[in-house]
Amino acid sequence: MPTILQLQEKRTKLVHDAAAIMQAENVTAEQRAQVNTMLADEQVIVADIRAMEALEASDKELRSTQRPHRGSPTGGQSEEEQRNRDPFGVREVRTLWLGQHDRRRARSVA
Repeated sequence: MPTILQLQEKRTKLVHDAAAIMQAENVTAEQRAQVNTMLADEQVIVADIRAMEALEASDKELRSTQRPHRGSPTGGQSEEEQRNRDPFGVREVRTLWLGQHDRRRARSVA
């Protein structure tokens, strides 16, 4: 799909060309039909430009009102990937600490 700028340039060229034909001294019926076709094409281009501008405005509005996706707290990593990234994760350290604490208590009781 052409851009809005490209459509505006195409519209300008069509109008300019149609005006050049109509400014001739002796305009034939064939030339008048060609100008009418060019003007009809220009109206289609105007409708396309308006539609594209409306879509851009709607898209801009939607993007400004939506919160960005933040992802999961783990960054989408599985539990195994997290452990590989941090071999002594919170669970392992806690287990290790509790295990040592239990051994100390066992020694003091014995």
